[in-house]
Parts: sequence; C-alpha cells; structure tokens
Amino acid sequence: MKTCSSCGSGTNDYVTFKCPSCGKETVIRCAACRKNNTRYICKCGFRGP
Repeated sequence: MKTCSSCGSGTNDYVTFKCPSCGKETVIRCAACRKNNTRYICKCGFRGP
C-alpha cells in the first residue's frame, strides 16, 4: 500500500512517476485523484494536476 501525494490516503490502486519539474521526487497518485485531477505539490514546489 502506498500513500497518495494528492489526498494522503493509503491505496493499492495507484500510479507513480517522477516530478516533471525536478525529476527527483516520486509522485504517487491514487485512482480517485487521477480521475478528479486533484492537485499535488512536489517537495521542489512544483504543483501539478
């Protein structure tokens, strides 16, 4: 189980990718946040949909 970077909930249905800005941090997004285009904030300050 991973923690969603957008909503903070634990999930088994997720995708992971590197931050499009810094390329260092891994972003984890649950299915609900992907569907609703919920924003996430990387540690570098980048905000993504």
